[in-house]
Amino acid sequence: MPDSAFDRRPAPSEGDIDDILVWTVIRVGRRVERMVTDRLAVHGLTPVQFGMLAYLGARPGMNQSELARALQIRPQSARDAVTAMIDRGLLHRTGPEGRGRRSGMQLADEGHALLARAWPVVAGIDAATVGLAPGDDVTLNRLLHTVLDAPAHPSRPAPTAG
Repeated sequence: MPDSAFDRRPAPSEGDIDDILVWTVIRVGRRVERMVTDRLAVHGLTPVQFGMLAYLGARPGMNQSELARALQIRPQSARDAVTAMIDRGLLHRTGPEGRGRRSGMQLADEGHALLARAWPVVAGIDAATVGLAPGDDVTLNRLLHTVLDAPAHPSRPAPTAG
């Protein structure tokens, strides 16, 4: 049976919704991802594929699990993206494949060339493009990295009596 106190609670206002930090972050993330997706489409890349090219350019030899963690995606999504990129000739495996074997990857020549074309597209999305004042992007980026660097599952505080 529904809790009668809950039934009488007023619906949240739009201001209440806007005050929820994580919901704002989700909405901003979706907007920026659409922007990046639209700009990368001309190169036949998704944001995840761009991220894989960038990370493998910076750290050759990463495996699928490391890429999934770096990109904050599920291992299944990483596997699908890696397979598609190998099929396109953008990257190749550097070690033996198989269950329990570490198989790193590197960019193929075409992967390096595509990264060189796509990098300025993403890097060119500056503060003004996303509606920030010059310099605010540096502050926002620093704060977002604080969130990324925090433990994924921090211990939860004890509930307060209420």
